[in-house]
Amino acid sequence: MLFTSSFTLFEGVMRYLKQNDLLPQLIAGEMHLATFDNHELLDCLPMDVDSIAQSSELMASSAFAILRRIGEKETQNEPSQRFIPAMFHWRGAI
Repeated sequence: MLFTSSFTLFEGVMRYLKQNDLLPQLIAGEMHLATFDNHELLDCLPMDVDSIAQSSELMASSAFAILRRIGEKETQNEPSQRFIPAMFHWRGAI
């Protein structure tokens, strides 16, 4: 299994596989791909690609809130970390 940390990197891997005639192995299930960023295109591919969807809006607003509190020095008793849930999209066999 190959896991890419973004959809952009996933595109690069797909380009590499195509240029090196490795897509047939991927389609046959001899290789498996997974990526962050659940793009709608992943549902249209002839192979299963698992993905992890992240809320960019929630990540950005949480980061901004933490930075604002740091700037206002309101962080004395508050954690500076947040848990932001992600959604797994399993398309292939595990």
